[in-house]
Amino acid sequence: MRDAAGTLQLTVRNRAEHQQQFEDIVIRRNSDGGRLYLGEIATVIDDVRDTRNMSMFDGERAVLIDVMNSDHMNIVSMSEHVERYLERKQNQLPAGITLTLWSNWNDAYQSRLSIILENAGSGLLLVFIMLI
Repeated sequence: MRDAAGTLQLTVRNRAEHQQQFEDIVIRRNSDGGRLYLGEIATVIDDVRDTRNMSMFDGERAVLIDVMNSDHMNIVSMSEHVERYLERKQNQLPAGITLTLWSNWNDAYQSRLSIILENAGSGLLLVFIMLI
């Protein structure tokens, strides 16, 4: 969403594809059951003509697609699905068009998880030593 003050990112849990579906997104619920809809506070325009920016990657024109997971999504599974999709889709694209994975947060997630598990194991070992 963009206005004179800048850009605001709107995150929703439901999938909306058309203007009316976006307008029907509930922004706020009152204790008395009242609802405030996005369409009541914003003008929703179903349009993709925003061409003010041009992205470059490795010296080539690029389109950035940011794949984000929900609160309940498995990061490892999501990463594997995206990687398989890129491999499968690359074979279907015309010559000169490539799909590149630029950043994968799964690597950082796996690293942090590994540290947590190592620390938990060390802590458990210290507890057993103290009990003996």
